[in-house]
Amino acid sequence: MCGKPLEAHELPVEISNDEIIVRALLTPRHVKNGAARRQALKPRAIETAVSVIRQLMGTDFCKKKAQELAANIGPGMNPPNTYWGLLTLKAAEIRQAGAEVTDSREEYLGHADLDHCLPAVTQDDPVATAAQQKALHDRIDALLAVSKTQQDPSPLTEGWSAEPLEIAHATPAQEESPGS
Repeated sequence: MCGKPLEAHELPVEISNDEIIVRALLTPRHVKNGAARRQALKPRAIETAVSVIRQLMGTDFCKKKAQELAANIGPGMNPPNTYWGLLTLKAAEIRQAGAEVTDSREEYLGHADLDHCLPAVTQDDPVATAAQQKALHDRIDALLAVSKTQQDPSPLTEGWSAEPLEIAHATPAQEESPGS
């Protein structure tokens, strides 16, 4: 869907399991050798969620928001980061991994939060912190395994010109044959 983004009354608040969820990818922070790194889905310290975009708003919308993010925070990162592409997941895959995805249109229409549903990592207790980091890394690794990373061949232009956004794998219900 590359047309006009949805209006507020057209975008359901509830995110269905078959909805495609998009994460902006910045380089070099989120991507190495063409693959998404853990950092792409890792929340900032003391937080449990990362911002994502609902693809129902349209692929061009997702790219524009990703470019805005890169323009707003990328230059302040060390090293500076630029928009690279998009990572996609199905909401069902996020939930199957033990995380949650919820609408957060108070940020902007089309915004959602991917919450890892794990205690926030802090530096207060080194033993707990190590266990929290392992649980978070395991969760992120599970999500990355079912995600699809798509590099934007025209990162400086408006509009998504690459192949349509996809997800990496069929859900178990789609993989079952009618006779099974």
